[in-house]
This record gives sequence, structure tokens and C-alpha cells, in this order.
Amino acid sequence: KKLGDALGKWQVTEETLRVHSPKYLGRKVTPEEFISSPELQDKWQKNRAIILLDKGYSPDEIIKMNFTGSLGAKKSGDKYLSNKK
Repeated sequence: KKLGDALGKWQVTEETLRVHSPKYLGRKVTPEEFISSPELQDKWQKNRAIILLDKGYSPDEIIKMNFTGSLGAKKSGDKYLSNKK
């Protein structure tokens, strides 16, 4: 495993986990803890989807983000979330 590898079934990068685990999981979570817990991985995805829906993203946009990691530069200047408040 190298730094930056995608983790778990939702392919979360270590950096994304470090930055966003408090928001999506309620606390900091280590990569080892994340990959060893299918429950944490599912909680991550569920809470992320709820937050994105609340920000106005459609289910189709969220699915696209799951496959690409972003909505793409043509819609968003940031990796994701920059075009929604």
C-alpha cells in the first residue's frame, strides 16, 4: 500500500479520509481502521451522499462523483462541492 492509494469499496484516498472523516464519520479515522471496517466504509458513503443531496446535487451527479472523484472541471472549478453552497 502506497500513500495516496484508494481505500475500501468506495475508493477513498488517504488524504480525503484524513480531511473529511470528521465530517462524514464524526471523528478522525485512520486508513487501517477504515479498510478493516465495512461498516465505516458504508457510513462514509451514506453520510457523504446525504450531505451532497442537501447541497443540491442530484443522485446522478453523486453517482458520477463516485466513479470519477469529481463532477469535472466544466461544472466545478474545485474537485467537488465548489459549485454548491
